[in-house]
Amino acid sequence: MHKLLVIGVKSKTDDVLDGVASALGSGNGMDFCVRRCASPGELPELVATVAKQYGQIEVLELFDHGDRGLIRMGKGDLFKSDDDPSTPLLNWEIARKLSCSLSRVAHVRLLGCDTTGAKKSPLAYGDEGRLLLLKLQQELQAERVVFGTLAEIDAGRFDENGFTSDIALLYSSLAALDFSPLKDLSLRDKSIEKYITNYSNRPSDRPCLPRTRLREQLRIAGSRAALALIHCIKECRSKRSESRG
Repeated sequence: MHKLLVIGVKSKTDDVLDGVASALGSGNGMDFCVRRCASPGELPELVATVAKQYGQIEVLELFDHGDRGLIRMGKGDLFKSDDDPSTPLLNWEIARKLSCSLSRVAHVRLLGCDTTGAKKSPLAYGDEGRLLLLKLQQELQAERVVFGTLAEIDAGRFDENGFTSDIALLYSSLAALDFSPLKDLSLRDKSIEKYITNYSNRPSDRPCLPRTRLREQLRIAGSRAALALIHCIKECRSKRSESRG
């Protein structure tokens, strides 16, 4: 399964969420699916059902209302972090369950308004937002990358393939490792190296999205992590091409 978009369901009509869901329908099957979710507790089983039908998910998009350091899902808060690196992620156990349905190098996008950014400073990023990405990445384990948003997300950000991945709106957990209060460069380097290794050694019969992934990593706030990742992936591909030749 390439991409799964999960849209929250509210107890009352929500023009934004319901509008996107109505426009997209159920997706097109193997490449792109759309599902609705009424509460955080329902999410793991919903995602697992799709993964069982179509295979492990490469891109999981979670669309509901959000704020800095927060993404909601249906009736409640799904994941939330404060500005303290030592406090646990809200609903960390849900993240652990979701990981079973994701590929080892999956992207998880928290598509609420400003989940990483700071509304007082447009296209900036706050500690709560960065720590939300870092804590969720840690709970998802493997070499998965979490993306938050830096602005408001509305129906205009979606097309027939889900979120349009606007270049200015995404910030990733790899970039957050560079700037977080944790200041742990060894953790950053270890995460990048694992991501590169697993991405570059994917089985040839699995669908691969090199252009998409390269673009998304270039978008993460000009991070040194992004530049290193791009350079190393290109080197790995070049070496594999030479060995085949």
